[in-house]
Amino acid sequence: MPSVNPYQAASPVIDDRKNLAFDSVIESSDYAALLPHRDLEAILIKILFGLLVFMSVVFAAMIIMALVLRGWHESLIPVAILTVVMMTGTAYLVRYTRAGQRSRGKLKHNPDLLSVARGELTELGIAFYDGTRQHWFGPQYLVNTVVSDVGVRVYVDQNPYRYLALTSRMFDSYSVKVAERLRQHWCDQAAHATDPGVPAGLDAWTALNPMPEDAIAFVGTVTMTQPMRTPEVRKIAIIESISILGMILIGVICNGADLFWFGYAAIAYALFALYFNAKRWWQYFHGTSVNAWNQRGWISLTELAILMGSRGVRMPLREVGNYVDHGSTLEIATSEGGTFFIARDHVASDADWTQMVHGCRAIVKHEQLSR
Repeated sequence: MPSVNPYQAASPVIDDRKNLAFDSVIESSDYAALLPHRDLEAILIKILFGLLVFMSVVFAAMIIMALVLRGWHESLIPVAILTVVMMTGTAYLVRYTRAGQRSRGKLKHNPDLLSVARGELTELGIAFYDGTRQHWFGPQYLVNTVVSDVGVRVYVDQNPYRYLALTSRMFDSYSVKVAERLRQHWCDQAAHATDPGVPAGLDAWTALNPMPEDAIAFVGTVTMTQPMRTPEVRKIAIIESISILGMILIGVICNGADLFWFGYAAIAYALFALYFNAKRWWQYFHGTSVNAWNQRGWISLTELAILMGSRGVRMPLREVGNYVDHGSTLEIATSEGGTFFIARDHVASDADWTQMVHGCRAIVKHEQLSR
């Protein structure tokens, strides 16, 4: 019989899986667990929190020393007001230093990030079903995906706080090494993709969304010039304006309390920020952005499947809330606020184009009558 060395190290177990399946529901705790902790917003909040704590302590100490040495004086009123304001700001910021509170604020504006989560991570991308729509994310779209022991953070657009929070509990058997290997595979494919019209992993998208016989296919490039007058830009501009007014107020109060250096610094910062705030408002009222992307897909009597760049979605046509026929372009708007554009030259014939427009008209009319 062959002898067995009891002191020989056990052979390492190699997990060579090429996919990770998940089937669960994304909850607020999952989103909070994968919330970025070292992003610019979190860093700025911590810096501002630290400054407010420091200045609150300094000003409170100044008031106490003044009361002990010479008693109450009217000159202490501006300092006392400023101290109360800073302490109030400190108490307000405390909740934003916690991931749970920050995540609740983000999810309040992005409730769609909490949904059914069913699909898998493969070498060709990620298939994700949210209970209504079948999504697909290709390698080029996934290069910024974050993998950790906690799970996988899959960004759904350029907003760093809009992501699918696939935590480890949602997987059948999560392995950070397998997830890292898959992510590296996506990056390698994206780096070697040469034709922008044919995204990496296109075969996986096609297999996931086979075109029915009655469907109309479309393929082409969309170029859109869009105004920057959006709620997001307006919100940022308003917050900046309020911050500038607050710094000017602090500067005036500090100068009135003979704290000239603090006052001058606050006003100088406000004037510096005013320049960028003015540019932000100009962008909001006059700015435009040009976006272009390659897309392909099909539309049938019941579904719309569209692949934009390396991200795709297939949805029931009952989700179409409205449509606008611009003559050479068909604009399709979903009930959740999404918008898709299909150009006339993206389809094979005039008959297909007419059928597509009439189909959208019939769906919208049916949905309006059924409400």
